[in-house]
Amino acid sequence: MLKPIKDIDFLKQLLRGEVVAQKSYIRFPLLVLFENGQGENLPPKEEELLEKIMNGIGLNIDVIKVLNIAYTFPYQSIVELPSNSVISFGIERKLPQFPIYEPKYIWQNRAGYEFLFADSLADIAIKPELKSALWKSIKDKKLQ
Repeated sequence: MLKPIKDIDFLKQLLRGEVVAQKSYIRFPLLVLFENGQGENLPPKEEELLEKIMNGIGLNIDVIKVLNIAYTFPYQSIVELPSNSVISFGIERKLPQFPIYEPKYIWQNRAGYEFLFADSLADIAIKPELKSALWKSIKDKKLQ
């Protein structure tokens, strides 16, 4: 039987306007990270490119997690990540939770989590050699 909202503590706090931190255990086939201090979302052309890339590997952009680390990075360790596969686009600063950032375009496995570091989507869009390197590294990857 479902409880009424008034009997669920975190909902009562939320309805009173208190901030409630609730960890999510939702899993995604892929976590995409980028860094854009100009806005929380990807610029439209970069989002369009990401959508084409995801369609190329059989994923809809709506089923992946896309996160701008300039605004938030709520994970303290890799075991908290909402996916076992991570593609990082153009992130220059080092996140202690991640393995080393080189080499780019080669999957790295750390404790069952796979990381791929790539150039920014803006750079990939204008440099065919980067687009080719990215495609070679992800085209046969099975992301579930």
